[in-house]
Amino acid sequence: MRKIRKAQASRVFIYAISLFVIILILFYGYKSVNSFMKRGEEVVYFEFQQKLKSNIDTIKTDYGSQRVFNYVIPEKYDEVCFLDTACKAGPACASTNYPIIQQAQQGGIDERVFMRSNDVTEAKLNVGALSVQKLSSPNSKFGCVNRTGSQVEITLKGLGNRVAVVLP
Repeated sequence: MRKIRKAQASRVFIYAISLFVIILILFYGYKSVNSFMKRGEEVVYFEFQQKLKSNIDTIKTDYGSQRVFNYVIPEKYDEVCFLDTACKAGPACASTNYPIIQQAQQGGIDERVFMRSNDVTEAKLNVGALSVQKLSSPNSKFGCVNRTGSQVEITLKGLGNRVAVVLP
């Protein structure tokens, strides 16, 4: 009888240790997967930034040339917005409710490319001299491109010393 009780007590101990080890493995796995996903988003953002800067540098000296580029953007962003370098607060610039873009309009920051998700404007990029040509509103100096799937389609036009983003 004693051996049975002793065996049962040791089994309970082994089950408790096994359960503890399984919980540790699951917790570590969850943290690792989250870390990999976060790094993946950072890589996609970095690739977008580098590819956009490279395409702008390439096309800006090719006066009059216009090309369409597709960029993959991180899933947490819904659109990419552009603000004309010459845009200062005033009637020529579109009024916006996004504080960081308002700050750029007032000359507070140099970044002219913004990535937005819902009502939050988070990421911003400095890509040098930039013009915005909005076909639907020629006087507008601000515009956004919505994502389609995981990509945005951006049309760039060379102007010699800068590039224009052509928006529908």
